Formats: sequence, C-alpha cells, structure tokens
Amino acid sequence: MDLDEAATRRDDAKARVERFDVAADGSTSNRNQFATVNGVDGMAMDCAGNLYATSGQGIRVFDPSGNELGVISTPKPNNATFGGPDRKTLYIATQTAVYAVDLAVPGLP
Repeated sequence: MDLDEAATRRDDAKARVERFDVAADGSTSNRNQFATVNGVDGMAMDCAGNLYATSGQGIRVFDPSGNELGVISTPKPNNATFGGPDRKTLYIATQTAVYAVDLAVPGLP
C-alpha cells in the first residue's frame, strides 16, 4: 500500500491504530488493524512509511507492515512531529519537556 493511498487513525477505546485505503475522491475502504498501542495520542510518519506513535512506553516505531521496530524512551509523550531543515529531527512533546531526536530518514512534509 502506497503512502499516498493509505491513511491511519487511532481508536483509543480499542487501543488500536487502523489503516485504510483512500481513493482519489477521498472515500475509504479496506479498514484493517495496523498496530495495537495503548494510550496513543500523537502520530507522525517518515518518508519510508514508518509510523511513530506516542504511548505510555515512549514513542513506539512501526514499519509499514505494522511490525514494531523499537521504542524511543521518553517520559509520557503527548505528541511528535518531524522538523528541522531536512525534516530528519523528530520533536517529541512530553508533559514536562520537548525532546529532539536526530534520525536517518526524513519525516513526511
């Protein structure tokens, strides 16, 4: 599934992140579970299709198939976004601070 043809959303009640195909007219189809993330609040995606989702454990990173690649450990993250001149910095907002993590892959514009 191409990034231009897919969308993700969260469902807090079920602790799941879902993926949809998105048609040119904006309609969606093929709803399916992408990952399970308790406490997801914010999400960001990089140009390789990896998803960065906030959770109680920190930022959980998933590949385009929904396999967990690892966790960026931070205290209680609320949101995450890519920035910097090359969009290779992941900014993570927590309840007490903002962290900047340099990554190899840029975030989506």
